[in-house]
Amino acid sequence: MSRPFGVTLIAALLLVALALVAAEALWSLRSYAFVAFVAWGLCAMVALAHHRLRAPGGAHFGGVITGLVYAGLVFAAAAIYLRRAV
Repeated sequence: MSRPFGVTLIAALLLVALALVAAEALWSLRSYAFVAFVAWGLCAMVALAHHRLRAPGGAHFGGVITGLVYAGLVFAAAAIYLRRAV
């Protein structure tokens, strides 16, 4: 059971839009930079989990959790640094 192409396209466009907002806010050191980065990171992690769970070959729970743990660690380290910088 595969996803419709439109859902994947909408999710990709949403992530690109959030990434552009976060990048502009970080570049200009705006007050909402941390919130934009956190919103982008959370949406990226949800997209990663959704993609892995809906894989055509079926996903094992361990494979999903491993990817989320690594993504979460990188996201947390960047968020801690960003919180101190902004």
